[in-house]
Amino acid sequence: MLCFFFPTLYPNIPEKSEIRKFERPNAAYVMKCFDTYLLSCRWPIVGYQDDWECKVWDAPKFYSPYKLHGTPWLISYDQIDLSRQIAMEPCTTDYENLAPRDFTAGARAAEIQLTIRFLGREFVRADREGSYNEALELEKRQKKRALKQAARESKKTTRH
Repeated sequence: MLCFFFPTLYPNIPEKSEIRKFERPNAAYVMKCFDTYLLSCRWPIVGYQDDWECKVWDAPKFYSPYKLHGTPWLISYDQIDLSRQIAMEPCTTDYENLAPRDFTAGARAAEIQLTIRFLGREFVRADREGSYNEALELEKRQKKRALKQAARESKKTTRH
């Protein structure tokens, strides 16, 4: 899936009319990523745009730093099937910051990349620590339940 991201942060999901104001040249970040969070509804689908034009939102050339024959490449993909490369052209490392990187991010990796780009690394660390602390708390609760269950089972066997 090709994603265009804009630097506007909303406290709530914006209205469809607000999203219609976005224009491709104003995108702060473009990346290919998997659609797992859309399919699982972790990323909300705000709505559909009936007059959306594929030509206006076409896929850019992606920068590949992997040097084949000593040079990086700009890679073009099919506009409908982003898994199909249609052209490669050699380029200089000047394109590293001008064109989006050629990789497909997992949904969580995309979130991390966007957090770093728009909010900074400290927010990623805080998010990871929060998730880690939540995982520790969950593990503690599960151990307590298991101990209580074992104690109940032990009482049942000693009564009989």
